[in-house]
Amino acid sequence: MTQVETSRLRFVRSLSTLGLFALTASSGCGGQAPSGLFSSNAIESGGDFPTDSAGNSAGGSGGSLSASGGDANDGNSAGTSSGNANGGNASGGTASAGAPNTAGDANGGSGGDGLNGGGSAGAPPNTGGSGGAPIASVCDSQLVKPAALVTDFEQGVAGWLGYINDAPAPVTSSEPGANMTAQAATFSGGAARISGMYFKMPCRDVSDFDGISFWGKSDGPSAVRFLAVIPATDPTPGIGDCNPATMTCSDHPGKPFNFGSDWVHYHAAWTELKQLGFGNKASFAGVINALLWINDGSVEHFSFSIDEISFYQGAPPSP
Repeated sequence: MTQVETSRLRFVRSLSTLGLFALTASSGCGGQAPSGLFSSNAIESGGDFPTDSAGNSAGGSGGSLSASGGDANDGNSAGTSSGNANGGNASGGTASAGAPNTAGDANGGSGGDGLNGGGSAGAPPNTGGSGGAPIASVCDSQLVKPAALVTDFEQGVAGWLGYINDAPAPVTSSEPGANMTAQAATFSGGAARISGMYFKMPCRDVSDFDGISFWGKSDGPSAVRFLAVIPATDPTPGIGDCNPATMTCSDHPGKPFNFGSDWVHYHAAWTELKQLGFGNKASFAGVINALLWINDGSVEHFSFSIDEISFYQGAPPSP
């Protein structure tokens, strides 16, 4: 583990058990405070990913295949009700002369290979994951395709909310904006363990786009992380698929940036977004519930601004 990764895990360990979108519907700078961004249940016990009832709790102890062969799923029978991310993890069964494991995840991801998934040591890697059915989402029946422009803040910051620790914090209009515009959005505060500003976009189908672009700056060097709140990591009832009773939620995929004192044009392709690693594994699948910018770690004081937020197709746009 690198020094950066160790630092991030220490940051996550310090967080209380939280869930971002336990919010009342509101606009502007007000609204009920989020109960938080991250959930630390999986980290307090040493950083392992949590177990759940969807097929991951026993995926690593499904038993081994006999030397005389056996059913393709024998080595992972307890881990394939919906399948984990590898079709049975590395300890899902010992390699032997059995048939290759054909159990993949429910999203059609790759299955385990013959050495790690309980399959035959001599068989080629299997591709059983391609047969999995997509996981249903609560957003499936309420998807909305958004326009490319999210906001330019020229009409203010209505709908933008902020939080510092477990309390609401205002997002304010500031001027001038980026790229010769008049207005931007600014988020400022003092000491904070966790803090961020966000915009709710429930069940937005952004699969026609390849990423997001925006302008950013701060008062001095600042580590700011963009996060895409997706249904798979969102515990919000009605739009989120993450059940906090059985899963560790709010590990949203994102990308870190280093803001400076001048406006700079940034972009993040959907394929670049990665989780921090403390929650249930999930990947970006073309649907978002909110856009979120956080201070990437605890801070003593902060002030950063964003402007001209847009989705893009193809190559990232030039400033």
